[in-house]
Amino acid sequence: MKACEKAHVSRGLFYYWEARYDKEGYAGLEKYESRVAHKLNKKDASIEQAVIRMKKEHEDWGKRRIAEEMAKANNWEPIVSLNTVRRILESAGMWAAPETKKKERA
Repeated sequence: MKACEKAHVSRGLFYYWEARYDKEGYAGLEKYESRVAHKLNKKDASIEQAVIRMKKEHEDWGKRRIAEEMAKANNWEPIVSLNTVRRILESAGMWAAPETKKKERA
């Protein structure tokens, strides 16, 4: 559609707003309902505290071991993903990124 190209919007977005206009007129265009997730994947505070406590008690444990131990305590039902464990530890200042080995040039 030429109108979409000119306005720099996708056809999907155009049809989304067109349906609102057809249903409610200009009033439907004035109100905007955010489609962004309002809960930003924030874990329960008790889960965050458990991850931090486990890391403090076992400094040599990594994200995989912490996630597995939490699942083990929950009848082997996963509670957190590996990346969530990493994010929790990063926000607590307890995660050090592993050093990457650089290739030596010959």
